[in-house]
Amino acid sequence: MQVPSGGIQGYRGDKVYPEVSGYSIPTLFHYGHVEEARKAADFFVEVQNADGSFMGLDGRPRVFDTTACIEGLRKFGKEYAPNVAKAWTWVESARGGN
Repeated sequence: MQVPSGGIQGYRGDKVYPEVSGYSIPTLFHYGHVEEARKAADFFVEVQNADGSFMGLDGRPRVFDTTACIEGLRKFGKEYAPNVAKAWTWVESARGGN
């Protein structure tokens, strides 16, 4: 279900879904697929919005989707810490609005 960009589709042939990609990283780690997990994390770096958020499938920044991406990025420890911090800042500022 992982596409060349590193993102992971929710359904075969569907769009890459950041939420699904975020939730998949811990599972990929658990089963020893670290290279695939890193590709998904690198995908997040490419698609993260300038304000730190991540888009939902509706094309709008979403708290739920952003926190799923944070969950995945945190598996790498400090490596993606700037991306995680930026995303958390956005989540805190958007709290209650999404």
